[in-house]
Amino acid sequence: MALLIITAILLFYGLQKYAVVTQDGVSLALPFMDEPVPEEHSGPDTPTEIPTDIVIETPDFGEVEAQAGEQLSPIRAVFVPADEISGENLSAYADGLEGQGANALVLDMKPESGQLSWVSEVYEASAFGLSGTEDLREPIAALKERSIYLVARLSCCVDEMMASRNTPLALKTPEGDLYSDSAGYWLDPYNRAVREYIISLMKELAAMGFDEILLANVAHPAERESIVYSQDMSAAADVVSCVSNFALKVTEAMEDTGVRVSALLDRASLSEGQEPPAGQDLEFFYIVFDRIYMFSDEEKLSSDVQEAKAALTEGKVESRFVPIMDAAPGTESWVLR
Repeated sequence: MALLIITAILLFYGLQKYAVVTQDGVSLALPFMDEPVPEEHSGPDTPTEIPTDIVIETPDFGEVEAQAGEQLSPIRAVFVPADEISGENLSAYADGLEGQGANALVLDMKPESGQLSWVSEVYEASAFGLSGTEDLREPIAALKERSIYLVARLSCCVDEMMASRNTPLALKTPEGDLYSDSAGYWLDPYNRAVREYIISLMKELAAMGFDEILLANVAHPAERESIVYSQDMSAAADVVSCVSNFALKVTEAMEDTGVRVSALLDRASLSEGQEPPAGQDLEFFYIVFDRIYMFSDEEKLSSDVQEAKAALTEGKVESRFVPIMDAAPGTESWVLR
């Protein structure tokens, strides 16, 4: 009994320094109690759940400084369709440039089908069977040794294969079907994952040696009713802000690469004084994109150049507006299709 009393006294005085007094009473904070409990890992981490709604906030694009279009030279290019892209064919196209008065090639690296024209290491391309079969690193390097200017064309929000294989990213009809129009099947331009996929492809192409990325279908469908977005919307859709935000984010992501980033303009977005049905604000596009490309013809070319020039505040229209034609026009910049 005496031993128990002595032991109790020693414990009382020995543990006094660990006593914590709160309004709920007295407790002990022993040193070993602060040690973290080892985590149990029985498998891969559970992905963080992403909110299912989109909060629409209209950014102030008026504060975006114009940095695009500096020190550009005119481009005279020949278009190479996706189904003709191979090492052998690219060499043949390059051999014919001088005879056509051209100095560049525009390669359709991601057409509206979504099938890539090269072997891609981007995760989504592999996961959804979108990667191509051609390893183009050596052919691209060979073209660069010949000082040929290279442009990679990518379709952004029109992508049939991604829309059908990764349906959570696709626009849909009220009946739940994939949304499509004359351009093809659409991905949701509001969806951040769509934008991140395009940025990953752009960076991969920049690393391969391309000088410029031409983005097609940086746009919203002209149809604004009866479209169901990939996530719930917190407000009415503002398609101009949506497309402008997409344009701003993809160009900002490429600033450190040194690669030019340009956009293909929908003809209906060219005319002044009307709300662009595809959400493409030409004046803003000139702020963030280095060049603006557009399909034209001999009859419309003169007026197209004048309207493109009217929206331009920085640089020269001769190097920043590029008509895509069936025959070489009299302008300084052009693409032959």
